[in-house]
Amino acid sequence: MVLRNKTSGKALGVSYTEDGLKQCFNKFGKSLYYKHAFLKEGRIQGDKRISPWIIVERFEPRNHHSKGNQVAEYLWISKALKMLYTPNESKKQYFAQNSGHLA
Repeated sequence: MVLRNKTSGKALGVSYTEDGLKQCFNKFGKSLYYKHAFLKEGRIQGDKRISPWIIVERFEPRNHHSKGNQVAEYLWISKALKMLYTPNESKKQYFAQNSGHLA
């Protein structure tokens, strides 16, 4: 699942489930998923209505015209791959793809 800005399509967070996206915050502790919620003493407090400025969808990488949005997309792709594979599995896949042999 991916949390995106509705207007720009910029990826703001990735997770296995929508519940994981509810834990996405900016550097000031403001929730990206909820409209007017924030993190205080390890708990989400405030208005817990879903923000109208975001969309939640199945993660499929996109190409963006904006360099900043494209960099964000790349970083979230990298995180998604790390969630799926251990470092050894990633290494085996990389070598299998680049050497022409199956791992």
